[in-house]
Amino acid sequence: MTNLLLVFFIFLGSSFYFSLEAGNPEVTICIVIMAIVCLIFFILFKYDERHTKRLREWMRDNHDQIRDSGATYNGFLIDNQTEFIRYEICISLGIISYRNYTSYYIKEYHPTPLIAILFIGFTLIFGLWAVPKGPFNTFLALSNTIFAKPHNIYDVTREIRSM
Repeated sequence: MTNLLLVFFIFLGSSFYFSLEAGNPEVTICIVIMAIVCLIFFILFKYDERHTKRLREWMRDNHDQIRDSGATYNGFLIDNQTEFIRYEICISLGIISYRNYTSYYIKEYHPTPLIAILFIGFTLIFGLWAVPKGPFNTFLALSNTIFAKPHNIYDVTREIRSM
């Protein structure tokens, strides 16, 4: 996902260069705004990748302690009652539409409503642009994100251990 955003960002950069040569300020401003939006989402997905890796490694290292009495992750106790939220995103281009899940976020610890809004925004901006599956996959990703059900620690650790 981040690589695709990076390619799109490079495309916007080259478009910006050619729009400067054409002398059309409206197009240049639009391209700059799109590039900033792509850069923001690129940073968000890089953070999500790092968060996934750190959480996966930490859960593998502390699996027994979490199951027995709980363990502390970034100052937050994770035990048998901890609930995790996971969101779904969609990106589409041409005839290709791709849905994927984000990292697990701790429901009580992370700002999950803000994170959900960011992923919903990404799906709305980048999810509709494929024929015929883009709008359908966007709807599914949005409904799965808006109505995301909490996952318990057993489901999360089972999935992480299978990776």
